Amino acid sequence: MHQISDISVIIPSYNRPQLTLRAVSSALSQTLPPLEVIVVDDGSRSAVSEQDLQSLATDFPSPVRLLSHSRNAGAAAARNTGVNNAKGPFVAFLDSDDFWLPQKLATQRELAHPDDSMLAICCGWGEIRNEKLVPEIRLPRDSKNADDFLAACWHCPGSTLLLPKAAFDETGPFNVELPRLEDYEWFVRFSMSGGRLISAPIEGSRIAIGTRYGVKEVKRACQSIISRHAGQLSNKQRQTMRAYLYQQLASAHYAHGEKWLFAWMILRSLQQKPRATFHLDKWWNYARRSH
Repeated sequence: MHQISDISVIIPSYNRPQLTLRAVSSALSQTLPPLEVIVVDDGSRSAVSEQDLQSLATDFPSPVRLLSHSRNAGAAAARNTGVNNAKGPFVAFLDSDDFWLPQKLATQRELAHPDDSMLAICCGWGEIRNEKLVPEIRLPRDSKNADDFLAACWHCPGSTLLLPKAAFDETGPFNVELPRLEDYEWFVRFSMSGGRLISAPIEGSRIAIGTRYGVKEVKRACQSIISRHAGQLSNKQRQTMRAYLYQQLASAHYAHGEKWLFAWMILRSLQQKPRATFHLDKWWNYARRSH
């Protein structure tokens, strides 16, 4: 008989029925089974079915629930729906195109403290690029410094994060107005409220690296984040935030072949925060898997 944990797993899904089933299977197959798996279908044209989910869950101790939005509202809204309906005192997020390795939840739960609502636990991950697994494992570093969370979103929270549900009482929900960068903006609020992050020293997730969002979506998100937070930050912190957001805009332009706009946004990012590299290596340790 498996010991059931106190963790609600939340999987937003949009037009990915088969990948969603893979994600659900990886959550159900944990050595420490979750209290429940909540799939939030975000107005899909091609949605995962209740029948397929229940058939998948037959051989596992954890129940699976399917919640549905009548229209596509975005990842932030889907995660908020999951959090609002979660029965467990802890929530863990998993994007529908990613999956977990079996020890993820057990290792993270050992580090969690039920009475500490402002402690988030992430884990290491392996990247899947062009359907091939990258040899290196990325292991995020711990931080309790708000400036670190302004500078980058280095811990891939969409599929690595475990935290107390009570953190949302302190920080508020994900911002549903953001079409992109909703994880970054939430962690800015979380860190400014005294939140901190620790990392479980394992490869717990496999992350599919896909295409980037459109430039207009990224630009709108950046403008909204700066408008909301600029007045609460010191001048140095504003520069740190703008440097990261200009870098995100540069990446969006580059992905769409707009090289002159890419170069311009890189220059604006460097004007805000001069630096020798744009990589996030300072927040990662690397390891190589043995097989």
